[in-house]
Amino acid sequence: MMAISAVVLAATDPFGASGTTQAASPGQPVRNSSSRALGRLVSAGDEAGVHFTGGGLLAVGVVDGGSLPAEAKLRGRVTDEAGKPLGHVRYRISAVEEWGNGQWKLSPPNKGLVFSGRPSVPTDGEGRFGLEFPGKVRYDLQFDRDGYAPVFLYQVGPEAGELHVIMKEGVAVRGAIVRRDAKRRSDESRLVVKLRFPSRDIWFETSTHVDAEGRFEFPHVSPATAAPGWKEPAQWQIVCLGKVLRIDVVEGKPLDVRLEISEKDVERDYRERGGRPQSTSRPGFTSAW
Repeated sequence: MMAISAVVLAATDPFGASGTTQAASPGQPVRNSSSRALGRLVSAGDEAGVHFTGGGLLAVGVVDGGSLPAEAKLRGRVTDEAGKPLGHVRYRISAVEEWGNGQWKLSPPNKGLVFSGRPSVPTDGEGRFGLEFPGKVRYDLQFDRDGYAPVFLYQVGPEAGELHVIMKEGVAVRGAIVRRDAKRRSDESRLVVKLRFPSRDIWFETSTHVDAEGRFEFPHVSPATAAPGWKEPAQWQIVCLGKVLRIDVVEGKPLDVRLEISEKDVERDYRERGGRPQSTSRPGFTSAW
């Protein structure tokens, strides 16, 4: 097998810029479209990987045809329920705890609703991934792939050894945006509905547009648990025009929900956006705004 000497993949800068990143040869920095260094390409024979760093945190992305670099302190693989490897799963560190003064503390402390700030990294074609742990830290993790319900893991440390993450198809959450005043604007089919799940730091969020009848669907959702001791309930949230509907998802039971809005809600949102249309996010790791 030929040694890998270059890589091109999509990444998000932990400081907000995004774009295509690339490295010409092993050891060179991987940069985004704004020339900010996101990490470096490492290669040894047939092994290659890209290290993304942000705020002192390190995740290891594996290049197809290579294997995990030796620097990975924790390794894992993502599969479906039948044990089939799932490639190109996006994963990221959603919260970090540091040990100090005899206890674990969030780093940085929680500041409310946060939807970005750390890059997501793809697994390789066989679902392999790796993490590093600088100092005494542990992570909350999010995994997301089209066609499967997202997975959330909590308080993962290097002592976990090797992780086996199982992704399921989940159930569909369907619903309708209902007007209390029975009115409907001509542009209302562009309304965005968001699906969120709480995190101790970076929340999970995806979004979609309603159709001409005001209906929407999130086809892959599964029951999820909140981080131990976290104040937010382990409930998914449906959000539209500032209205929040908390829902309980039960495995094997599709859900149909209704969320009421009024003309005032529509007008307020239009003013706040300065007349710009709402936009949707790709599933998983980016804000819908």
